[in-house]
Parts: sequence; structure tokens; C-alpha cells
Amino acid sequence: MKRMTVLFVLLLLAAGTVGCGRNPAVTPTAAYGPDLPQPTQPEVLPTQVATNPAGDPVTLNRIHFWDSENGWGLGAVPDDPFQRVLRTGDAGDTWMDVTPVGAVADPLSTNTSALAAFQGPDRAWVIYSTAMPTPAAGEYRAWYTSDGGETWQASQPLPLPETLEFFLPADMTFADANNGWALVHLGAGMSHDYVALYKTSDGGVSWQLVVEPSQSGVIQNSLPMTCEKNGLVFQDDLKGWVTGGCNGVLPGIFLYETGDGGITWTPVSLPSPRTAPNLLLDEQNVCRTSQPDINQALVSVEVTCQLASGTQQSWLYTTNDGGENWSADSLPAASGSIDLVHGGPAWMLEANKEAGAPRTLFRSEDSGNTWQPLLSDLNWQGDLDFVDGQNGFALVSTGEAPRMIKTSDGGQTWVEVKPLIKPKE
Repeated sequence: MKRMTVLFVLLLLAAGTVGCGRNPAVTPTAAYGPDLPQPTQPEVLPTQVATNPAGDPVTLNRIHFWDSENGWGLGAVPDDPFQRVLRTGDAGDTWMDVTPVGAVADPLSTNTSALAAFQGPDRAWVIYSTAMPTPAAGEYRAWYTSDGGETWQASQPLPLPETLEFFLPADMTFADANNGWALVHLGAGMSHDYVALYKTSDGGVSWQLVVEPSQSGVIQNSLPMTCEKNGLVFQDDLKGWVTGGCNGVLPGIFLYETGDGGITWTPVSLPSPRTAPNLLLDEQNVCRTSQPDINQALVSVEVTCQLASGTQQSWLYTTNDGGENWSADSLPAASGSIDLVHGGPAWMLEANKEAGAPRTLFRSEDSGNTWQPLLSDLNWQGDLDFVDGQNGFALVSTGEAPRMIKTSDGGQTWVEVKPLIKPKE
């Protein structure tokens, strides 16, 4: 799901603009499909589970699966806001708490937000910080594991910039086991989003500050301080992209690329779609780029534009040659969550700002060139996580805490999962 830190920075920017074995106890209880009823109210999970040997209920706020059974997650149990690092081996029914012990004892743990990057079954990284903007306090470290969370090590302290209002880690990505990056918000206001970019080349042991705000207000060949930054992705140890939006303050789109591991950045000029040749040239169109995604060599970015006519439309931009060439395909909804399987299908779950408005789940058999509706009249929206053409997961919401659902037929039907944390032995 979208991180609260990014949402808070968006609000600040807007203000500035104006100024193995399944447990039968957790068998899914609801199925989602075109011919089945959908609950409009969430079922209340018990807050006392002392008599339930299966474990405590957990609310997941992020999931990342690498096959149909095994995955990582972040979540919290009732009456404890601390975000735990979790692993599952039974498609999300039960989860093991593999949170680094040192992070639990951190003084910030009473009100924390966890930023994590997951890479396969063994490697994960997590940075803990306060959940909302507060003055930076103490040291910040990245915890890393190479054995599936059985053991963790803490990195060296992240070097802090000289000037910062707060320290809000927003995105973290790894190109391989050694090379990773973390984007951190440091301040916001007056259409500015001040960020730091950290890089590690030793698997998270140490981090170098490669981008930070300039006291003079000008940074050549770097990320500009204007406009919101909402995500980053790296294809290898050198090539990467940062996305964002300027909310109409500056024309065009916000998409920057680097070819030297994040030290220098240059703007990307995307081609306008064939169906809208003036899309990125008309200054009356307000466009933003979504958090980027990468699946093997395929990099994808959603571009959503509020057109001068008052309507909103979205396009999916993809490149498989490191950004040398980009193609644009129209999306079937104005906005939503998109997930692609490399060389296979793609899905888009429509998002709608109007309360109670129905949404549609679309599927593409040609990697986003054409789309067909798969499910309609849905009362939920959220983020998709497909591992192949048939098996997928999602964290969805009808306005309450996220709920986990999964499919084994390519998205035609979904069953709800009631995730539990396994009791520690």
C-alpha cells in the first residue's frame, strides 16, 4: 500500500503550492468474483487470541511474493503499532515474525514506520524511522539479512545531511545483492521536496550520501529540489530512475535518470503517445509519473495526466533497453495499480477517488498493449502482486485497514486470507 510518509509529504507540498501445509484455522472465508457477493463491511478480527493456537491476527501493509507460496511482508498486530518484518511459506495464511531484535529495542519503536527492500527468499533490508515527520533524533541504520531473517546485522549509521527538518525514508531498491539505494525525505514546502539519496555497494553494511539538498539552492546535474519525488528503481549498479510530480507548478513530467549509480541525474524526455501527440507538450496538461517498477529488463512507469479539458487519462510507458527507447500504451482506467509479468500478462486494478464508485480489474495478454475487463463493480482497490500468469496476491481496502486476497486463476476469482503470525516456539 502507499506509504504514509509519501502521503504526508504530498500534503505538505500541496499546502506550499497554495502558499508449507495449510492450517485449517485460517481457511479463506470469502471469495471475490463476478457472480459472488462482496462484503461491504470488514469482519472484525479478534483482539484476544490467547486460546487460538494458530497465532495472532496481523494487518499487512506490504507484501512481496517470489512464488505462489513464499513471500515477505510488513505488518502489525492489534494494539501494537510496531511494524514487523514477516515471512510466509503457505501463501500468506500464516507468517513468521523475523523482525531484527535490535530494531524492536530501538527508542523510536513506539511510533515506527518500516521501509523494506526484499530480494528473493534470503535477502532483505529494512530501515526504521518515525511514522510521521519529526525532527531527526539519534542514529538511523539499515538492518540486513542474507538467511531469510534468521539473523540480522545493523549497518553503519547513515550519514545525515547538515540541514534537515525531518528524516523520512520513502523508497529503497536493490539491483543485486550488493548495490542498493534509499530515498529519504528531509523537508517539504513551497512546492519543494528536499530529499537525500543513499547508496550502498557492500550489501548494506555502509551507505554513502550521494544526493543531498544544496544550501545555495542550485545543484547542477542532480535531482532538483522542486517537485515531489515518489519512487526510484535501478536496473543495475549504474542505471536508475526517479519519478514524481510537480502538480502543475512546472510543465511536463518529472522523470530523471542516472547512468553513474545515482551521483548525477538528467531529465528524461518521454515521447508523447500516438493517440495524444501534444500530451507532454501542452503546458495546460498536469502530468505526474508513478513509482517505477522493474521486472527483469522491463522497466515500466505510469504517467497520469489531468488534461486541459478537465478529464484524467493514464498511459503505461515501458522500456527494455535501459531507457534508450520508450513505448506508450493507453491504460483502460484513469488511474490504478498496475502489475506486469515479464513476457506475460499485465493487470490493472482501477482506483477511483469517489467514495462508493465501482472499480474494474483489467487484464492484458500482450504486456499492456490492449486491455480487457476481467472483473467489474468491485468495491475494493489496492496494490497487486502477481508471481506468474495465474497466481497473484493483493492488499485491498474498501476504506478500512488493508485486507489480503489471492487468486490462482489469473485474477478471475479471489479468496480472502485472514493472516496470522505463528506463535514463537
